[in-house]
Amino acid sequence: MWSNSHTIILSALIALVLSKQKFKKQPSDVSAHLGDTKILECKVEDLEGDVQWTKDGFGLDVTRNLTGFPRYRMIGTNREGEYSLEINNINIEDDATYECQIGATNTSEALRSKPAKLKVLVPPDPPKILNGEMLNTTERTELSIECFSTGGRPKVKIRWMKADNSTIKKSNVTETKQKLPDGKRMTVSSVIRFNVTKKDDNTSVVCQTNNEALDQPLRTSIWLMVKYAPTVKITTDPSTIVEGDKVTFTCSASSNPAVKSYLWFKDNVPLIGSQTETYAIEKAGREHHNIKIKCQVRNLEGKVGSKMIKPKINYSPVLKVTPKDVSDDKGKKVTLPCMADGYPAPSYIWYRNGDINTVVGVKNNLSVVVSEENVGKYFCRISVKGFNEITTFANVYMKGPPRIKNKASEAVQIGKRGESGKVVCDSFAIPPPSKVTWSVNGKQVDGDSAKYNVDQTTKHDGVTSRITVLNPLHADYTEYKCIIENSYGNDTAVFTLKREAAASILLPVVVSIILISVLLMSTSLTVLYCLRLRREGEGGSEDTESTSDLGSEMSEASGYTIDSTESQTMSEPFSSTMSRSGMSSEVFQPRKLAPVQPYRGMISPPPADPRSYLASPPFPTPPPPIAPPRPPPRRSISPLPMSRARLQTNPGIPNFYPTVRRNNIIPSDELATMV
Repeated sequence: MWSNSHTIILSALIALVLSKQKFKKQPSDVSAHLGDTKILECKVEDLEGDVQWTKDGFGLDVTRNLTGFPRYRMIGTNREGEYSLEINNINIEDDATYECQIGATNTSEALRSKPAKLKVLVPPDPPKILNGEMLNTTERTELSIECFSTGGRPKVKIRWMKADNSTIKKSNVTETKQKLPDGKRMTVSSVIRFNVTKKDDNTSVVCQTNNEALDQPLRTSIWLMVKYAPTVKITTDPSTIVEGDKVTFTCSASSNPAVKSYLWFKDNVPLIGSQTETYAIEKAGREHHNIKIKCQVRNLEGKVGSKMIKPKINYSPVLKVTPKDVSDDKGKKVTLPCMADGYPAPSYIWYRNGDINTVVGVKNNLSVVVSEENVGKYFCRISVKGFNEITTFANVYMKGPPRIKNKASEAVQIGKRGESGKVVCDSFAIPPPSKVTWSVNGKQVDGDSAKYNVDQTTKHDGVTSRITVLNPLHADYTEYKCIIENSYGNDTAVFTLKREAAASILLPVVVSIILISVLLMSTSLTVLYCLRLRREGEGGSEDTESTSDLGSEMSEASGYTIDSTESQTMSEPFSSTMSRSGMSSEVFQPRKLAPVQPYRGMISPPPADPRSYLASPPFPTPPPPIAPPRPPPRRSISPLPMSRARLQTNPGIPNFYPTVRRNNIIPSDELATMV
């Protein structure tokens, strides 16, 4: 069964199929100025009904002349199907919404075009400022300026600007609008509020209006006269200041009214006597960097203005934060801080282990990941333009077991005679050692005993431990074992303590004996030579006696008893070298030796040297001069020097005279006393 709704839908579909009239062209929105002529287009195909225009929903007429509306008419022809609306001499009343409509027939329903709006553009009247053309005020005063515009269509936009054409912030502007009696145009009012500053003196505030009807905006302005405190500016000479320069500060000011006086301040303290436009610092230093220099100016109305600057003094860098040695586990990140005070701002360069060509950082703080490759000494080089660079450093260590540094270089350590023995164990350890152990012959040493004393010096990178052996004995000169431990492990070293070698006393004794012997022999020969010279004048008959006396004197000087024959024998060498003295020159005749007797003063058996008992061997004639006898060395086990046992001849020449033991030998110490 068909419902009513189905019937309505079916009827509409039938009407649509049967309908033929339709719009070929429809009107669109358009704008027009006062006095313009505008056409709203409307074209229809297969027209069956009547065509009319409506204005704001009110029908005008179905005829082309549009009776009652002399400025309106429908243009075109029925054959062409054009029914466009033409409006002449447009005025504000024509501002409306228009539609082109087609009446219904038996076979066609009524049609309506889309609405078309005619916007009539009406320019506003010139804007006006209610405050007048000039305004006198004082700085920091809030001004309220009102500008209005009337009669514009569409709505007028008001813009506030300053003298430099910069827009004043909208937040400081309030706006109102009101329609005129025609309901189309309106009056717009705008009020701006702002605080006046010295910058606003002798400037203008502009009110500008505009809408679509204007080719160019309309403007009006008000002139501001502002009284303000002095505006102060400070300049420095030189403009770039280096530590040690003389600096002159100059104060300049603008004011309304004019400036009356100046006053300078340094760190907010008035500088008495500095009441001119300039102030000088004779020698600028780093202590003047960024100090507060202020110039205060007063005008004729008593308004005060001031300006404060902080002069920048270029000065060399000085360390403020020095990097410290750091340590951590492998893979951990550590930071080395480095900071200096200087101007201009210091720049930083980090490099490692003295390799300045490899930069590892350019900031004041350096981060390092601890590893075998990254540990070492890191240098922070600080630069300030125009000054010498400064450098500091710190070490980065990786924590691990200790390492004894001197285990090889000082494996053997020497103890001085008469002093306590000391053994040193020097270690590198990060973290510092927790335990140091000494042992001797497998036994741990008590570091605070009567025999041993252990002390240690803690360093930032380890410890130096010393064991002291008090009153060391022969058995104490042995091996000492040092064990250094920390939380990561340990290291062991064995050191040997040796006694200092005894100083040799034999050489000084031998040298002393030789020197004394040479001195004694020189003295003896001098005495003998003097005696011979004295006896030369006694004649040849006394030669034998002289020779005998000379032998006796030599016997006394050398500790031997010499008879006349021996005296003659000993005088022979002298006669061969001093024949001009008149001494006897008889040829020496060998003789048999008397039996050897033990010599007096002997405290041990005589040495088993066969040369001690030999008779004088034959020798060529004449023999060379005999050298002075040399004393034998003293026995080291005797508290007194050993007495001479024989006359020692020079080993470099033949031994012409026998070495004979005699009973009447005088000990060498007594002989020295006699001489």
